[in-house]
Amino acid sequence: GAIEAHYTTSSRPLRLWNDHILAIAEDQAGNIWAGTFGGGLHCIRREGDRIDVFQKKDGLCDDNVVGILPYDDHYLWISTYEGLSCFDLQTQQFQNYFAEDGLTHDEFNYTAYFRSCQGAYYFGGLNGVNAFRPEQMLGQELNPPLCLARLLKYDQRRDSLSIRSSGFSQPAKVQLGPHDSYFQLEWMLPNFLKPSNNQYYTWLEGIEEDWTFQGATPFIRYNRLPAGHYTLRIKGADSRGNWSERELAVLIEVKPFFYRTRWFLLLAGASTGLLIFALFQYRLQELLRMERMRVRISSDLHDDVGSLLSGLAMQAEMMELEASPRDKQKLRDLSDLARQILAQMRDLVWSIDARRDRALDLTERMREFAEEVLLPGDFTFEFQVGELPGQKKLPVEVRQHLYLIFKEAINNIVKHSNGNHVVIGIGNEGPYFELSIADNGRSGSNPRQTTGLGLANMRMRAGKIGATLEIDRDTGFEVRLRRKAL
Repeated sequence: GAIEAHYTTSSRPLRLWNDHILAIAEDQAGNIWAGTFGGGLHCIRREGDRIDVFQKKDGLCDDNVVGILPYDDHYLWISTYEGLSCFDLQTQQFQNYFAEDGLTHDEFNYTAYFRSCQGAYYFGGLNGVNAFRPEQMLGQELNPPLCLARLLKYDQRRDSLSIRSSGFSQPAKVQLGPHDSYFQLEWMLPNFLKPSNNQYYTWLEGIEEDWTFQGATPFIRYNRLPAGHYTLRIKGADSRGNWSERELAVLIEVKPFFYRTRWFLLLAGASTGLLIFALFQYRLQELLRMERMRVRISSDLHDDVGSLLSGLAMQAEMMELEASPRDKQKLRDLSDLARQILAQMRDLVWSIDARRDRALDLTERMREFAEEVLLPGDFTFEFQVGELPGQKKLPVEVRQHLYLIFKEAINNIVKHSNGNHVVIGIGNEGPYFELSIADNGRSGSNPRQTTGLGLANMRMRAGKIGATLEIDRDTGFEVRLRRKAL
């Protein structure tokens, strides 16, 4: 034959952990098992793609392996310097035997192992030869079961410690309240041979990512676990390295505070939604009530006060026809005053009428006023409407102040301008709303009166709606207003 492969501690990619091989055997699957001096048990897979290593930390009695005898196709019997191990090829777990189990001594000799034709196994040690039949040994129960011994939990709100030491099912179930600040679980391995050498591993699924070595400590404590469901897994081995037959599983439920429960969150969400809906409905009803009240007030003013003022003006004009020259001027002044009050009242009625809240209503009102005032004064005008959401409702204050600023500017032009043409522009320009009124008068020809109380009122009204107002008299008279877009 030929050498197919050569393995040492320095070979790559596969290597041994120790070059000193004390025993070698082949199982029925064709895998090569090698026992080393201090390096544990090596398995060179038949495919030649990997080498598995088993040592004392994995459950082997000792890392010095001096004998290997396969049994059936499931087991290997392994003699070491510190006991005899039986390795299950399927579960890859060890059962270990020592002098207290009936062996003549824990230390076995190099090459001192043999299997007879009758199926008996012989392993020689410092105090003689150990002989046994594997089927009899494997029939013995050497895997001690783990069991839960005690549960302690501390209720911080009541400042009380509760202890439970019986009635645990399998799997055990532990329920913790939201005020339990910590709990402690204790378990036991019913093997009293050197219990200080027992070894335990725990894994809290949902919190931890892998097994945690606990040493010989048969309890664990957790503080303030978040609300939820967890599984605590526990496994252990006795002082001889025999692992418990089954893991101990503890189902843990940590209840949340009531305000973190699903039903409370759903109830709170539903209550919040109902409250928002109720507030929305209340606000909507208030707006509708205010609109109805504004319509009623504007209608009453228009019908009652308007008719009275119109009647007063007409009565004064009729009396003027029959009055003496001395009283004619007084009656004329009275008629003018009544009509002036009627015009202002109409502006007030328009501003509070909820049926006139649209941007389109504002531009139509401005156009009507320009026609009423400019055309009789021998002015022509252009009314340019840019981008504007005509159906959008405007706040009463914005609509009122824009209209009164426009009205004051038109009145100033009629009273003081020496021009004969007015250009009016209104609309949104990008993020801004702009209103401009300009005449074609000559530079510097407007009287000083245009800087008086009327312009001050225009600036005050612009400030109330967050707008800037510029007045330019370099080329006639021009008013420019800018604010955020409507």
